[in-house]
Formats: sequence, C-alpha cells, structure tokens
Amino acid sequence: MDENLMPLSRAAKRCGVSAAWLRKEAEAGRVPCLPVGNGRFLFDSIALVESLRERARTPISHEVANV
Repeated sequence: MDENLMPLSRAAKRCGVSAAWLRKEAEAGRVPCLPVGNGRFLFDSIALVESLRERARTPISHEVANV
C-alpha cells in the first residue's frame, strides 16, 4: 500500500481534527479521499493537508438571511 495513504483515524490525528469531523467531510465530498467500502475511507496525506490548507485560505461567507 502507498505509504501516503492512511485510514481515517490516523489522517484525523495527523491533521489535528476529530475523526467524526473528517468522516463527515469525506462523506460530503469536501475533502479528497478514497472510499474503500463499508463506510471506510483512505486518505492521501499530501492531498488532504493541501486541501485543508486551501480551505483555511478561503474566506468564509457569514451572510445572514433577512427574515
């Protein structure tokens, strides 16, 4: 197996996020991952870190809906 590929728990620890958050982001398609069946994912450490860095550089829109 490619040494850059890692399971969810190790990827979450490497990135400093919770496994639950990373799973949610993976299931929503917001982070690069490889689904391997039975709800499991593998993550390329380089692609994942770069994706999170890019998200950190992108401003968040905090628009408030007019009621």
